[in-house]
Amino acid sequence: EFVKTTPSRPRYRKLQQVAPSVQIVLSLLAHESSGDSAHVLRLGVDSLGLPDLSLLSKEQCSVTAFSRAVRTLADCYPLLKPRLLKAMTLAAGCDGTLNPVEQEIIASMAAVMDCPLPALNSTSHSTPHNTK
Repeated sequence: EFVKTTPSRPRYRKLQQVAPSVQIVLSLLAHESSGDSAHVLRLGVDSLGLPDLSLLSKEQCSVTAFSRAVRTLADCYPLLKPRLLKAMTLAAGCDGTLNPVEQEIIASMAAVMDCPLPALNSTSHSTPHNTK
């Protein structure tokens, strides 16, 4: 649903300040991924330098929790936002493709965070080449 929200303002300079929110969004992405959930999360947290984060249960990644987390992440300083989205894209694309749910999660985060969407098709590098 689209509701009127207040514009985000930069408050968080470091990812460690928003680690719980990162954990929620990466856990949700991992659960919706077609790959191994633990591997997806590990790729994301390693690329962000937050190795202490663990996979949350699906119940902890509700729509409400996800919405709150993304609103918090929207208050990150501008240079952190693309880094977050790139890490999410890398993690989700670990199996070589992005399924529609993964694409929607990343696109919705980019919209709320007012950040350009990373190239979502760049992860399809492992698709078979045409042999004709």
